[in-house]
Amino acid sequence: PRLDRIVIRVIPEATTRIGELLAGTIDYTRPIPFHEMARVRAAPHVRLEREEKRFYDFVAYNPRNPLFADRRVRQALSLAVDVPGLIQRLGMQDFAVPAGGPYSPLMTDLYDPATMPPQKQDTARARALLAEAGWRDSNRDGVLDKAGQPFRFTVLVNAGNQRRADASQILQAQWKRLGVEIEIQALETGTFFDRQIAKDYEAALTGWGVGLDPSLTELWGREAALNTVSYDDAQTEALFARAAAETTEERAAPIWREAASRIAAAQPYTWLFYFDQVGGANRRLRGMHVDTYGAYQNAWEWWIPAEYQQGPTTRAR
Repeated sequence: PRLDRIVIRVIPEATTRIGELLAGTIDYTRPIPFHEMARVRAAPHVRLEREEKRFYDFVAYNPRNPLFADRRVRQALSLAVDVPGLIQRLGMQDFAVPAGGPYSPLMTDLYDPATMPPQKQDTARARALLAEAGWRDSNRDGVLDKAGQPFRFTVLVNAGNQRRADASQILQAQWKRLGVEIEIQALETGTFFDRQIAKDYEAALTGWGVGLDPSLTELWGREAALNTVSYDDAQTEALFARAAAETTEERAAPIWREAASRIAAAQPYTWLFYFDQVGGANRRLRGMHVDTYGAYQNAWEWWIPAEYQQGPTTRAR
């Protein structure tokens, strides 16, 4: 290795991490919150490093709740969302693309925007689907109802995640125009994910990292622990088995794509966006190679020019 040592500091608060990066007291941190991006970009001694399209956010619906048992309802909620506008308002326009299904654009042989296009906002169609499913504003109070039940539900978010906190409020406003009311509940991150795995939730604004294996079974298999939306489709299970049995990735790819298309059509999620995880590095830190495979993949090749080695507060030109 070219460095004598690498010191890893645990700094829980994102604001503190950014402050130290800008002050030059740390050399690298990830991720940079998108609402902090302009401030970090303006720092002359910091460069941005991206892990492209390795993460995605979505709204998951628990079909054990009768509200979400009808696919038309889930589809209507998706159609009510202006994803490009959401990306813009979150300041992510340089780092995110709308999502339409289980595969990220980085999976070039599996991503298929033709059969799994990102959902375009269509509020009129959303209202029509809800009406078909029996949801109408019978008492004219601005909230849809069915058999005396108003269309209200709770969306969980993880506390401390500003991106999701902001996104949840934007979704709240967009769904309100549809006649759907939501309550936003922020939970400690561990509790947030425990509730999803236990399927103890109505809806959750959540996300996953993108795996680099084509298999969809970890998230969508009938018995998969991370299948938090209880997706269960016999034809999709059969496609999983066929794809896994193929002897080459090329032969398996169209089968995985077909399975992904079935999943997307069922609308178990409102897919929002795939996004880059962006880190900030002091320009004195050289030799980094950051891409899809992560930020630390070649740490033994990192180095600092001699003129910047006198201490961590040095700012590179």
